[in-house]
Amino acid sequence: MHALISDLFRHYGNDVLDRVTFKSCSETVKKIITIVADYMQESE
Repeated sequence: MHALISDLFRHYGNDVLDRVTFKSCSETVKKIITIVADYMQESE
């Protein structure tokens, strides 16, 4: 999951989450998405 999301951030920047929708995700996956998104935004 980290590789998929971080690659989106690298290619499209921090605004990528405004253009991507995650559907039918479990609570665990939602937490992972949030953690990776936070990490990628801090690293820029």
